[in-house]
Amino acid sequence: MHAADVAPLAAPPARHHRMNAPSTATMQAFDDLAARTVVCMTTHDRVDCARINQEVVKLNYGHPLRIVHACSDPLYEPYLEDLLVRCEPKPLKEGALNLLRNAVEHAIDAFAPQFIVHLEADTWLLREAVLFRYIDALAADESKVLAASTWSEDTLDWRDCTGRARPTGSGPVARVAHAAARALRGMGYGVGLANTGTYATQFFVLRNRRDVVGAVLGMRAVRGSGLEASLYRALHGGFSTDQVLPMPEREPVAPLHRYWCDALDLCCQHWPAAGTAADPRPPSNPLHVPSAAPGKRESLLRRSSSWRGEHLNRLLAAQDLGYYNAGAKRY
Repeated sequence: MHAADVAPLAAPPARHHRMNAPSTATMQAFDDLAARTVVCMTTHDRVDCARINQEVVKLNYGHPLRIVHACSDPLYEPYLEDLLVRCEPKPLKEGALNLLRNAVEHAIDAFAPQFIVHLEADTWLLREAVLFRYIDALAADESKVLAASTWSEDTLDWRDCTGRARPTGSGPVARVAHAAARALRGMGYGVGLANTGTYATQFFVLRNRRDVVGAVLGMRAVRGSGLEASLYRALHGGFSTDQVLPMPEREPVAPLHRYWCDALDLCCQHWPAAGTAADPRPPSNPLHVPSAAPGKRESLLRRSSSWRGEHLNRLLAAQDLGYYNAGAKRY
């Protein structure tokens, strides 16, 4: 890359506190958990996201994890993954399910891990301690079979994904209704929440046990229903909700935690940087992404000044982002 192709960027101020450095005992525990875990990464057309995701896990974690990468982009070339599984491109839901099945099945055959982490290519966990916390919780309780958030939506929230008021539905009545709903939720009532019978397929941690894996891989893509609902139904054909570790930091997912979740150090935007989102949905849509919404680059800049990785640093420095996930949707 020539000097003319790059420009210095200033990181926005961080909005959350960094964790203290792990103790020696914690580091040893991470080593043990890493040896028992495999990341199953799935990619269709977000190959630049996939390369950076691999750099995060392999080059920036203190305890790199093995990666089995199922990819349906015929032009993708192997990168840092331990095993690349090439898959046939298929329609959205069928394709995502096919990628997941192939990744998990090959991970089990090749490495026989105790724990399987599923990450879609554009779903980056920037702090390994978050991931190991959930793996450790599964390891400590044999009855738990999955760690995941729901794919829930706050139907009364009057804000967009950036926390700003949407053009419609954000008047005094809407604000009072949302405040009342939040108070009732604190008492155990799910007022104004939708899609709670779901599990996010973007990111979850799965115990590698024959009956558990069989249930998850047995899910079906159903017309008019997301894979998140399919995962919920498939798992709870044989397991109780008490056997799932929730990720309350992200609840409800939409609209405020759909594209990033600071509490989990998770970012899953579909656009590379602020100013590159191209959402055709009207601003009144609860999931609308404003053009100026922070992208992947801003998430990286807020967390570190010394990220390692060729593709990661290209994203941080590039002035022209037309190359990034060329052809993929940016919303």
